[in-house]
Amino acid sequence: MIALKAGIPAENLTIALEPECAAIYCSQLTLQQLEIDGDGGKLQYIAAPGSVLMLVDMGGYKALNSLLIML
Repeated sequence: MIALKAGIPAENLTIALEPECAAIYCSQLTLQQLEIDGDGGKLQYIAAPGSVLMLVDMGGYKALNSLLIML
C-alpha cells in the first residue's frame, strides 16, 4: 500500500467515498462560504441551516449518493 511506503501507519487511515467527503466538507462551511449573489444584487444562500442536501457522484460506472443535513 502506498500510504505504508510513505510512512503513514494503517491505523491512521480511513477509507471514505467521494460523496461522503463532500458531505463532510459542506457541513463545515461557514454561512459566508454559502453566500451567492442573487437577482438584483440580493444576497442569497445555497443552503441554510436545517436544509437537506443530496450530493451525487456521477463519475465512473455508478452513481453514489450522500444526504447532508445542514445544522
